[in-house]
Amino acid sequence: MRMRTPAGSTTVDVLRVVKDHLAFGYGVHCCLGTPLARMESEIALRLFFERFPEAAFAPGTRLRSLESLISNGHQELPVGLGPDRAARRP
Repeated sequence: MRMRTPAGSTTVDVLRVVKDHLAFGYGVHCCLGTPLARMESEIALRLFFERFPEAAFAPGTRLRSLESLISNGHQELPVGLGPDRAARRP
């Protein structure tokens, strides 16, 4: 995912190299919790996709931007999870 994804894009690359956003601040204003937040995100996403490997945007998903001056985001993110791998464990 590039910082500014084209409208209607359904591609997300969580391993992207370019990370020029300011989500955690910059320089002396950098959030002290940045390393912890990144580690938690990495663990949570890995476990999520291990449990729901077929997770994808719900059919017909149209992302609507969240109107905000201070953050970028979407009003909702409809996702189809697919089968739950944890439910199949003995």
